Formats: sequence, C-alpha cells, structure tokens
Amino acid sequence: MEYRNVDFNADKNKQYEAVRKAIARKYSYSGDVDLFGPEESSAIPEDVEESQRKELVEKDHERLFQGDGKDKRIAAKSGSRKFVMEFYDVMSTVSGIMASRKKKLSSKELTWKPNESYQQSSATVKLEEGKDFIHTDVLPQLEDAILDLGCGTGELSAYLAELVGLKGYVIGVDPDFSRLQLAKETHRHVENLSFIEGNSNQFEGMGSEKFDIIFSNLVIHWVPDKSKAFRNMFDSLKVGGKISIQYSDIIPPFMATSYEVLNPEKYEKLSNMFHLAKRDDVDLLCARAGFDVVKSYYPKYTKDLFPSVESLLQWLVGTSHGVFDLRLVTQERVEQLLQKFGNPPFDFTENSFDCRLVAVKPRSQTL
Repeated sequence: MEYRNVDFNADKNKQYEAVRKAIARKYSYSGDVDLFGPEESSAIPEDVEESQRKELVEKDHERLFQGDGKDKRIAAKSGSRKFVMEFYDVMSTVSGIMASRKKKLSSKELTWKPNESYQQSSATVKLEEGKDFIHTDVLPQLEDAILDLGCGTGELSAYLAELVGLKGYVIGVDPDFSRLQLAKETHRHVENLSFIEGNSNQFEGMGSEKFDIIFSNLVIHWVPDKSKAFRNMFDSLKVGGKISIQYSDIIPPFMATSYEVLNPEKYEKLSNMFHLAKRDDVDLLCARAGFDVVKSYYPKYTKDLFPSVESLLQWLVGTSHGVFDLRLVTQERVEQLLQKFGNPPFDFTENSFDCRLVAVKPRSQTL
C-alpha cells in the first residue's frame, strides 16, 4: 500500500486525515471516514512514548466497538483491532519525517547502544536478504556442522541451526563481545547453537577440518588480511566442504552519503573501517588458498529498505560499532540528507550491490 502521497509539509491533522482515508480505501470503505475525532489527532506516535501505544490502541479499539454510524461499520468490516493497529503503524512511519523537522535529533533522544542497534537492524534491514543467500548459495543439509564467521547478534546463526536440525550444529564467532552476549541471551534456547569470541585469525575449530560449511555474511569487507582468512577457512573445512560468503566490494553509496552529510567529522574514520577488494581479486585470493571457486557473482539486487530516518541511523550506528556519532546528527544535517534521499521510507535497492562467493575444498588437492 502506498502512503507516499501524504503531504509531509502539511500540518499533523492533514497528515492524519490522509492516512486514515488511505487505510479506509484499502478496506473498500467508500464513505467519508471519521474513525477518530480531531481531539484524538494528538495521539499520533511521534507524540507519545512506546509504552503508551498499547493503551491508545485498546482505548480506540473499545471506542470503535461501542460507536455507531460510519465508525462502527468500518471497524466491523476490517476488524477494529487490526484497523487501529495499522493506523498507528502507518502513522509511525509517515510521521518520522515530521518528527525530524520539528525536533533536533540528538544523543538525548537517540541513545541506542551499538550492539542493540546492530541487532535491530539485522532483524529488519538484512534478515530476509541473508535468508535468501542461505537458500540460494549456502544450502545447508541436516546434520551439517557450520561455522558462522562474523555472526554478529546471531539471527542468521539461529536460522542455520534450525535448518541443520538437532544432529547438526552451528558455532557463531564474532570479535565483538557485547554482540556475542546479546546473541547468547537472545538465542539461549537453541540447543545446537553456541557463540564464541573470535575472528578470522583465531576462531573455534580453526585448523580442525571439522566443518561442512563456513558461512560469512557481510563480513569479509571488514577483514584486512583476506589471504590469511581464506587459508584459515580452508584448513578448518572437511574435504569437500565449502565456504559461502557475501560481502561488499564498494562502500554502499547510501552509507557513504550518510557518512558525508551526517558525520563529516568522522567520514575518514568511518570509510577507513572498510577493507575493500574487487570481486576478481577476492576470487584470486580464495583460489590461492586452495579452493575451487564454484560461483562468484553479483545478485540481481541487494535489499536496503529503511522505513524511517531513525531506522537508517540505527543501521549506521550498529554497523560501525558506534563510530558513527549520533551527537553530530543535527536537524540541519537531516534536512540535507532528505534533500538527497527524499522522504522516508527509503529504498536504496537499485544502488546497492553485494558480491556472493561459493568455493569448495577439493577432494583431490594438488601439492
């Protein structure tokens, strides 16, 4: 459903009216819409704490059930609770731009911890893309032993653990202790999954030749010594085992622009966190480590979707381990970014490209 025709320069009541009419059209209600009176228009999520949201939904749900006329008819038609929830969900998204224009974004308002930002972003921005990669190029089997190198907060590790079954197992490795602690807490009930601190130079099972698959999603572009990383992965796989790696060979344009506009003081440091190599060079390093490269390509697209300014900021904080500084993000800088990107939701899919690499440890090795 499309809400981008909402006039973000209009006052809040006009935004409110446009959105409720759009939802009414979705439910094929052709009459005038009067779901909530003007006095309720202040109850838009940009004005309330998240803790109040449930109370507001319950209040409006009860009101619609007890009302009469148009309110009651449309509530009954769509299911009033579902309708009210959608109204608040949509208003949360479309009002994000208004919030950024009215208020100065500062560390007092945006105080996410880097590991929590990373987890939230991983579960929203990149999770589906990661699952697509798994089903397209990782293809785990029941009873497989898998290493997730650079597991972050473990969302894809847990998904892999589900796919290999209880007779298989997954070990997630990451150098960020706080991310690992969050991963352990979040996925503590997954029996065949463990998280251990480590990196591409030193990880659980390195040199053991015990893994069927080494999986690494959006990690290798952070690794300075890729040659050593490939050798360590090679020595840790069973004969016939494979690596499945997804990585960037450029800084995603939307991230580079965001760094430049929102954190110019940190631009050089943020950019230097990447250790980029072209796809052909990565393939060559992989082959030199002993692998047979089976597949190396750019997928059709990389999904980079952000419903709001805040979700984009979460991504920038989380992926940079907190180097991206929210204290430098001012209202004026947000306005400059919006002049380049337009209003949220942001869709950077057409300008985002990752590389995918699948390589096998050959059964007969040439010495």
